[in-house]
Amino acid sequence: MGYLPRNPLPAWSGMAPNRLPEPPRRSAVLRLLLHFHNILIYVLLGSAVITAAMSHWIDTLVILAVVIANAFIGFIQEGKAEKAMEAIRGDVGADRFGDPRWRTTQCLG
Repeated sequence: MGYLPRNPLPAWSGMAPNRLPEPPRRSAVLRLLLHFHNILIYVLLGSAVITAAMSHWIDTLVILAVVIANAFIGFIQEGKAEKAMEAIRGDVGADRFGDPRWRTTQCLG
């Protein structure tokens, strides 16, 4: 059922709230650039340089398009994941039943 408001368990009163720690924020530009910091991306960029040196321009453009598309898709997915984590972080709490209404309270301990 949950704890009634008149019986709050005094032993928990000095504990920290049950919240996820806030991670350090990175700028959008840095988040985008970090998607290029990957060994597979380095191999693809090396392949683009080699195909450009061989004058295979269409192959070079396709490889570069894949690299850029990969970075932007990863950037968008990471942004959505961060928003989901913010929603979860704001939703941490416990529902309890007390005198006869449902209430949402912060978890302690």
